[in-house]
Amino acid sequence: MIAIKKMMSLCFIALTTTACVKENDDLGMEGSAECLYKVTIDGQTTLPNQFGQDNIVITTSSAEDIFSFRITQAKTDPSEESVMDAVAYNGRFNSKLPEGTYPVGFFGATSFQANESGLFPLYGFEEEGEWGNATITLVENSDQRIRMKVSGTVMKQDEVGGDVKELGLVPVEAEIIIGRKHYVEATVDGVLVGGAVCKCQK
Repeated sequence: MIAIKKMMSLCFIALTTTACVKENDDLGMEGSAECLYKVTIDGQTTLPNQFGQDNIVITTSSAEDIFSFRITQAKTDPSEESVMDAVAYNGRFNSKLPEGTYPVGFFGATSFQANESGLFPLYGFEEEGEWGNATITLVENSDQRIRMKVSGTVMKQDEVGGDVKELGLVPVEAEIIIGRKHYVEATVDGVLVGGAVCKCQK
């Protein structure tokens, strides 16, 4: 069984702020587009703040060519949350990272549908191949905002009769948008790295 709570050695630079969004275009996301997401896993779509205030985080590494984003979805119990992580390689995130597609080396998510957190169903892979394949596309890295998409397939696991079963590959599509004002960067050990944290608001 893969470990969705896998620890990553990332150099994390972040800033916490809030923003307002609207839901109106074909992606369900429009307006100031300062801090929002849309996730569809196994045919189920989630937008921000279904149960409480959600967060988006971008991190990168000064030691390796990897970067990631994380969505944490608050539950009705403030101590609980669901988490989605996607880690890409072949690039460090900063304001100069070219727009384009980067392979995902790790993906993990718990269910975003229930109002209580739980380990199952569990979605993801730790290595490309049998357990799925996905990419992160950096759609926009402008002075106004950062926009990333995930697309691919991931393994679904669930408890069946008291045992954990692999139920097969399911599609995943995810998108995040973060306003540039939430982003910070710095040079660490001679490497330009950046990151962001924002709290989603409707």
